[in-house]
Order: sequence, then structure tokens, then C-alpha cells
Amino acid sequence: MSRIFSISALAALALAGTASAQDAAPQFALQTTTDGVIALSARAFSEGDYARAAELANQMASRPISPSRRSAAYSNLCAAQSMLGNHDAAIAACEAANGYRVSWEAQTNYGAALYNAGRPADAAAAFAYAGQIAPNEDVVQANLALTAQ
Repeated sequence: MSRIFSISALAALALAGTASAQDAAPQFALQTTTDGVIALSARAFSEGDYARAAELANQMASRPISPSRRSAAYSNLCAAQSMLGNHDAAIAACEAANGYRVSWEAQTNYGAALYNAGRPADAAAAFAYAGQIAPNEDVVQANLALTAQ
């Protein structure tokens, strides 16, 4: 079973002093598993070290691991790449994550990456799908509200 870290992209940017209060940003759902490297990627993301988070997640995604762990690694990679502004790489990573195992976390990150890439309609569809999987998750509800504005 994995622990989930929900990270607001806006909060992370605000901590770095690069976002204004009126900016709206989607939230990501970072995953940890019993694998320490995936957990380290989530921790690096939560600390704002997106390059390290991407490096660790990519490292795990390229190893021979179970489909659910590979999905978690790609999902975390998606979030980190999105925060680095590498939108195409982020979207590709989330598509890979969903190819290994569809989860509300991977769908949430896919929607956030799409939103950050300037594709709000596609993001809304991804968030809606995440809402079908996990309707009671706060991250999902926050992202649905963001795209409903």
C-alpha cells in the first residue's frame, strides 16, 4: 500500500517566491511505495527539488519493477517534469504511468501536467476521470474546482 503526498504546485512556487497570490495552480498527488527510491523522489518534490525528484523517479522507472511501482515512478516523474516546465516530458510520463496502472494519483498528475501545459479542457477531463476513481480525495476535488472556474 502506498502513502500519498498531496503537493500544491502553487504552494511550492510560493515558497520559492515565484508565484503571486492570485495565481492558480493544480495540485499533484505524489506517491510513495515500499521502495525507498520512489519515496525519496516524493520527498525531493515536496522539498522543491524537482530536478532530483525527476532523476530519482526516472531511475526507478527504468528498473525492472512491478507495474504498480513503475506507474508510481512515472507518476512522480510526471509531476517533477511539469514543475520543471518540461510539459511534453511530463505528459509522456503520466501517459506511461497510466499505461502500467490507472490510478487516481496518476490521473490527477496527468491533469495537472495538462493544465500546466496550457490545456485546461484536457486537464478537466483527466481530473473528472480521477474523480470517478476517487471522488472523496481532497486533491481531486481541488483540481476539479480549479478547472470549473
